[in-house]
Amino acid sequence: MNSMVRRNLKIYFRDKGAVFFSLLGVLIVVGLYFLFLGDTYTDSLKDFKNAEEMMSCWVVAGLLSITSFTTAMGAFSTMIHDKETKIFKDFYCSPLSRTSLTLGYIISSALVGLIMTLVTLVLTLAYLVYKSAITLSFTMVIQLLALSVLTSFANTAMALFVVSIVKSEKAFSAISGVTSALIGFITGIYIPVGNLEGVQYVVKCFPTSHCAVLFRKILMNDSLKGCADNLPEQARGEALSSLKENLGVTFMFGDNECKTYISLLIIGGTIVVFSVLAILNLKRKKA
Repeated sequence: MNSMVRRNLKIYFRDKGAVFFSLLGVLIVVGLYFLFLGDTYTDSLKDFKNAEEMMSCWVVAGLLSITSFTTAMGAFSTMIHDKETKIFKDFYCSPLSRTSLTLGYIISSALVGLIMTLVTLVLTLAYLVYKSAITLSFTMVIQLLALSVLTSFANTAMALFVVSIVKSEKAFSAISGVTSALIGFITGIYIPVGNLEGVQYVVKCFPTSHCAVLFRKILMNDSLKGCADNLPEQARGEALSSLKENLGVTFMFGDNECKTYISLLIIGGTIVVFSVLAILNLKRKKA
């Protein structure tokens, strides 16, 4: 199994085109923010202090929440290619069991998602420190690393489920392209959740959105402190609560706030449910 993991990792990172297109969702977010949306969002928050720092952290949180999904999807292309070209049959003649073979694809894809997320984390933290948007601490780094691992596992499980129902490379390419473009919208990182009136509950129920919420709570903590000090004292509390809800730092279902532990349970449940569904699909196809 270790040899399969190494093989799949080498294939993915050797193909520069595959790496680029698996980062398409991330590149779309970065492009939209720096070319179009950054100044618009910052101007809309002109009544608040640290508006630029807040939005920088907001975008980075979104990037970290989707990177592992798009890159894991890209890594699973090796699995689809091997099936369509019948390379699978060669592996079946080897001492490697079918379970080990499948696990090799899953583990390598999960590692790709995690590696690319950690690379994104390092680069974006360096950017935020340079912009004085955050003050790094040991606790923050540990929280971000732990959340990156959890997010990578959850996104890999969802990507695996998608892959388990795909039969051809053409279908995979189409689905991968669509999901890479839509993931940012469904997660609420192209447009703040508060501006998505018609689909707010869809965004709030999507598992990756809860990863984004947790990243925002960690990264935006410093910039949110005192951000409403420019406002009249009696309006600060309400304005801050409204800001957090609008930016998706907190999710509200009616009058009830979705607490951190609930988001963690949703992410954990996503790992279990989608992994089980994907494995059942793969077993059914073998049968």
